[in-house]
Amino acid sequence: YCSISEFVHNPREIMSETFAETPGPLHIDLFEGTSKGSQDRIKESKYLPSSLSSALSRIGAAVRPLVILGSVTKRVRLEVEIASLKLPILTTAAARGVLSENSPFAAGIFTGDGKEHSPEVHLLSACDLVIAIGVRTSEITGQNFGGRPILRFDYIESTHVRDFPKPIEHDISCSLNGLKEVFSALESLEWGNDLASELRIGLLDYLNLDQWLPAQCFKVIDDLKIPHALALDTGSFCTIGEHVWRANRDRILIGSNNGRFMGGSIPSSIGMAIAAPGIPVYCAVGDGGIQAYPAELKLILALKLPICILFMSDGQYGSIACAAPDGSSMSALMIKMPSWYRVAEAMGMNSARCENGTSFRETIENWDRQSPLFIECVFDRSAYLVMTKGLR
Repeated sequence: YCSISEFVHNPREIMSETFAETPGPLHIDLFEGTSKGSQDRIKESKYLPSSLSSALSRIGAAVRPLVILGSVTKRVRLEVEIASLKLPILTTAAARGVLSENSPFAAGIFTGDGKEHSPEVHLLSACDLVIAIGVRTSEITGQNFGGRPILRFDYIESTHVRDFPKPIEHDISCSLNGLKEVFSALESLEWGNDLASELRIGLLDYLNLDQWLPAQCFKVIDDLKIPHALALDTGSFCTIGEHVWRANRDRILIGSNNGRFMGGSIPSSIGMAIAAPGIPVYCAVGDGGIQAYPAELKLILALKLPICILFMSDGQYGSIACAAPDGSSMSALMIKMPSWYRVAEAMGMNSARCENGTSFRETIENWDRQSPLFIECVFDRSAYLVMTKGLR
């Protein structure tokens, strides 16, 4: 609420929320006359940062610290410092790619909601301190940190993301140089040389890649030796994709992370393909999501975009069905006509239907990566319902 003249002379100050490192919404009411001042717009922060020096001393006293990286680390360019660490590292979905997940210390994704077969649970149990760098509560789905003490470092003070689980010993907002001091303190620590790799191997064994399910599909994509992007929608198959497929600077994960909108991977893929010409995009979408975007399939075809639609189908709303109470009716969750590959084919798109891993791998390998491709992957309904059990 400010005068027109005040807004004209100080637009950036008044609109500072929209320029913040984590932008926020803004509503401005303008009026003629003289403003009584901007104090009504200023919210006094109750956030009192801890001392950086005492937090660095706490890091030095740790024996088995676990590092969790959030999206801030990706935006402020700390790849060199991150790559120098020799201890287990987890990333939120929004931060994936800041560390090559082929690194022996890359332990995969952190959600705060992992179950007994997820790497995060085992690492939280093994560590003696959690160091969360740039992790925002909006980037995680739960707040389970295993009861371990937490040090959190953020780049710029942002009070609306300060709600974090206890016991949090230090919560610090600091400059880029401050973040570099944190990594410098971590460089002298080393533990868990083989632990991340062992957890990943154990996870893949648990997922049973010999079984025809989305895990096998994502492993085929992960085995590709080319730069590409993977767009994940929402659904049980996304949980699998997060754990199986590995990101790095040349392999980009796109999507809305925790706030996924059903079907959103399709328009996200279009945006990615236009923004990065020549980079193939693998777009994973499920039975529910694909129903809202047939027009976008036509757009992909019209623009001849290098997008491979991976239609993950179990013939029902799987992520809802797997959480349904025992004995409840499933009729509302069933899809009577789930198949779409003939529809895509009728539009003029190259299409295939895969019911086993061999045909899927051959279809992926034969794709020219220059024109659109639609692959319908049909899975056993009962096996699909339980594939995320023990993960999230």
